[in-house]
Parts: sequence; structure tokens; C-alpha cells
Amino acid sequence: MEEMVNEIAQRAISAYNWTIYPQFRHNLLSLSAYETVLNESYGELEHLSGRDFAKRFWSRTFRLPSRDRETTEVGYPVAHIWIKQFDPDTSRFLPVLKYDALSGRLEQCSDCRNVTWPRGTFPPPVVPVCGYHHELCQEQDRRHFALIGALAGVMAVILTAAIYINRFLIRKAGTNTGPWWLLDDSLRTAGMKQKKQRRLSDKEYTVHTHNTIPEASILTVK
Repeated sequence: MEEMVNEIAQRAISAYNWTIYPQFRHNLLSLSAYETVLNESYGELEHLSGRDFAKRFWSRTFRLPSRDRETTEVGYPVAHIWIKQFDPDTSRFLPVLKYDALSGRLEQCSDCRNVTWPRGTFPPPVVPVCGYHHELCQEQDRRHFALIGALAGVMAVILTAAIYINRFLIRKAGTNTGPWWLLDDSLRTAGMKQKKQRRLSDKEYTVHTHNTIPEASILTVK
């Protein structure tokens, strides 16, 4: 096979002034197509001209092990284009459309999945929703910022009023009934019975209370 490929390359240069570059000499698809035509023409090679042999590559589809290969009316390979789209379920790009190079049309292939169009519309919009430079959404953004600022101002006023009212009620409750954290009279009177010691100017004073009523307490200092 290697000798045959080299001979074809030399023949192309000498007879047709056509250079077959090394990177194209071992094209498996081309070799498989050549093998197919060679097997079909094996019994006719003695009476088959080179022109007639070349015509057997024209306008046909080669069923090859890897994939099908189509040729034009002059033997050039037809390059169909498959358009693929990312599938989040399989994390792969799957074919959704096929561009037929022979007919020049975009069509659905047999094994293609449905196209997921942006925003669910077909055809997709020519101009993006916010424009190419976001110029169509600037006014909408300003409205959003103004609304957010107004809501933030209202929340600040409500929070300030709540803090002021809470402080006012706590101060009022502490003035009328004693410390606001003592909700029971028994707790306030029980706290007056305990013995307190203070150290003032290196002298110790002991304060005794003889009454459980804060307003009528009698203090004795020793």
C-alpha cells in the first residue's frame, strides 16, 4: 500500500503537475474510497482508461466503516456541516441541524435532536434584548436603582422609628415600676434584703435594710 501511494504521488506530479502533500497521503477516508473503486474495477483494469477510472469517484456516496463520504460531480469531497448544541443532561454537544453542501440547505437530520432556541422563540432575535452594548436596558436599570433606593430609604425610616419607640417605652417602664428587667415585685423586694459591702476610703460600710418596701427602707450605717 505504501508503494502504491508513493507511485500515485509521483504520477500526479509527472503527468498532471499536481503535488500530493505528505499530510494528505494517508487519509484513511480517501484510501478507503480508492480501495472501493479499485475492487469494483479490478476485472476491468486492462480495458479501463484513467479517465473512466476517475469518473467512478464522481457524484457518488461511499459507505465507509467510519462514516459515509460523498463526492461532487468532479470528485471533490462534499463537506456537510453539522450544527451542534450543548446538552446539559449529557454534558455533550449533540447535532441539531445539518447543512447539506450539495443542496445548500439547512435541514434536520435523522439522528438530530430538537433545537433549543433562546427565549423559546424562532427565529432568534437579530438584536439582543439589551442591544449589543447594553444601550437598550440603561433606562430600565435606572428605574431599578431608583426603586431600590426608595425602598432602602423607607426601611431606614421605619428602623429609626422602631428604635426610638423601643427606647422610649423602656425608659418609661423603668421610671414607673423600677428596672424594666424585673417584672415581678417579689424579685425587686427580694433584692433589697441582701447584704451589700462597699469599700470607701479604706473604710468598710455595711448597709442593712429593715423593710422590704423600697420607699420606706430604714438604713443603718455601722
